[in-house]
Amino acid sequence: MPELDVIVQTIRSIPFVKNLSPLQIEDLIIIGEVEVSLPDSEESLAFEIQIYPHYPFKTHDSESIRFINTNLRAYNHVMHDGSICIHTAHCSEYHEKLRIDFDSLYSWIIKYYTSQDDDKHYEHIIVEHGLISGSFHSHIFSDVDYSFNSGEYGTVQLAFLNSGTFKGSMIHNLIVRSFTTIRDEIIDCNWSDTYKSVFPEKHTGVFVYLENPPIYDGKFIIEDWCELKDYFQQEFIDYLSQFIKNNDKAKNPIIPLFVGYKTVDSEIHWQVAAIDPNDPPLKSDYENNSSLILLPTNTFDSRRIAWAFTENASYKNYFGRGKLCDKLTDSTILIVGIGAIGSILGKSLVKGGCREIWTADYDVKNIENVCRSEYTMTAGLSDKVAEFNDILIANSPHVDLTFFQQGYIDNLIKIFFKFKKGKDSIKEQFGRFDYIFDCSTDNDLMYMLDELEPDCEVVNLSISNHANELVCAFSPNIYNNVTEVFENVISQSDDLYEPTGCWSPTFKASYTDINLLVQMSLKQINNIIQGKSSKNNFLVRPDEHDDGLRLIKF
Repeated sequence: MPELDVIVQTIRSIPFVKNLSPLQIEDLIIIGEVEVSLPDSEESLAFEIQIYPHYPFKTHDSESIRFINTNLRAYNHVMHDGSICIHTAHCSEYHEKLRIDFDSLYSWIIKYYTSQDDDKHYEHIIVEHGLISGSFHSHIFSDVDYSFNSGEYGTVQLAFLNSGTFKGSMIHNLIVRSFTTIRDEIIDCNWSDTYKSVFPEKHTGVFVYLENPPIYDGKFIIEDWCELKDYFQQEFIDYLSQFIKNNDKAKNPIIPLFVGYKTVDSEIHWQVAAIDPNDPPLKSDYENNSSLILLPTNTFDSRRIAWAFTENASYKNYFGRGKLCDKLTDSTILIVGIGAIGSILGKSLVKGGCREIWTADYDVKNIENVCRSEYTMTAGLSDKVAEFNDILIANSPHVDLTFFQQGYIDNLIKIFFKFKKGKDSIKEQFGRFDYIFDCSTDNDLMYMLDELEPDCEVVNLSISNHANELVCAFSPNIYNNVTEVFENVISQSDDLYEPTGCWSPTFKASYTDINLLVQMSLKQINNIIQGKSSKNNFLVRPDEHDDGLRLIKF
């Protein structure tokens, strides 16, 4: 860190800096006050300045310099403690970084203080989350197909997701299953049916929908129960009081109060205030009515609100940072064979936003399968289809999953294929799918799927030994095309993995090598479905010239 007088010289050399108080070091933090001139004005703004010891480097993705003025909290991008929210470019040179950060402060002054601009994108209100009975609480919700009216209230049905560690403390995560109005109208959150079946309802809370968010200074959430009462009708406060009295404390040790409001594009966000049923923030005041009889009125007392974490996990938000094309994600997909290739493909499809996936595999998952697939050691020995369902549902709350019972597809096709009625019946069953991904590496099955000519797109993915190549072929005529490539293009190797016991040899390849080829292939398949690339069979192999991957169409 440079000497203080050198830092002072750097700051004072910045054109818009009007005054700078003597800097001091307290607990390794440089502290002082600085005045910044307003553009085209004789006025200035004063800020407390704090420079942390790791400056000029960021910490926890935050700048290690702070400009603080508590009088500016009503303006955009000012935190609760009055610090200005700035994010600047990386710079390892101390003096240059100071100039960059002061320029960012000056830009904030021009845009948000002088011009009072609003951002084009929506900024959530600022919430101070706290421990509740020694733990954090998180409530995850999704969109609903319903328009709430101002003041509408009722109950919330929740399911327990898991408990874990968050910032060194225990956190309990719950998901919202549904809302029930006082008219007993049930409003389901838009989760997949599979997800709802895995996480049944176990807890209950209360909701109220407001016209406006409960905030002060434009963006900070109300912190005291006494101030929150002004947002609620007396009818709801009485309802909440009665709910707390009737609450099953064994089932609901913490009562979540969901406070909803509209954000943008009619999207509803919920904030959750946690209520301890053993010490609720309610009291009874007494008022005189016309008959001079004292009647109790429920109201809130003055104490700090414990706000829990909330997350909107709607499909739009969940996959907002990237997904596969709509035509693929909205399709009904069958994956036949969920070993190394199929498990990686299936998990990638789910993480890419696919909504309905069926799986088929006759095999069991052994410990030897874990190292090069998506299966886990902790599940022990299991049927592949059953364990893989658990893996997929852990990755998306928006996918519906179905698996064929052990060996069903394999037996169905191979037994009834030779019969005309059987063949027609199989073809009809496959008609429910938009895409069938054959990852079975079963030549017999590949041949029969080709002969069936189902009314959907069949995509075959086959890998060579040591994952030197991955071949992708589209219907029709998959069998001949794939066979020809493996016989005439791919160099065959006898260096197979020979497991202990009476097992068929299998190809050698690491998870990394298989994953690399599958992801490249899925990217090309997505481009083809999206119309960005022509529909051609292809193979993917490492390029021996530049250590990358090469895609060859055939």
